[in-house]
Amino acid sequence: MAVFSKQGLITELLDRTELVKASAQSFLRLTEEQLHFKPAPHKWSIAEIFGHLNIVHDIQVRGLLSRITLAPDVKDERYRSGWLG
Repeated sequence: MAVFSKQGLITELLDRTELVKASAQSFLRLTEEQLHFKPAPHKWSIAEIFGHLNIVHDIQVRGLLSRITLAPDVKDERYRSGWLG
């Protein structure tokens, strides 16, 4: 079981979020045709990949929020990860 600083974890998550947002900016220049282009019949287009990521993100965030809401408020500034992370 690893022990982390809560503030360090939050900062890292915020940094990763900004990195993903910055990386996604390059897709704004693409045309609709480019976004929906499939490199092969059974491959996904960029639009399908982003759609899938949005769905999965929504499911994960709802699950996390429900767990956070039920979790007791702990004053400890360290986070101890469980077997899942």
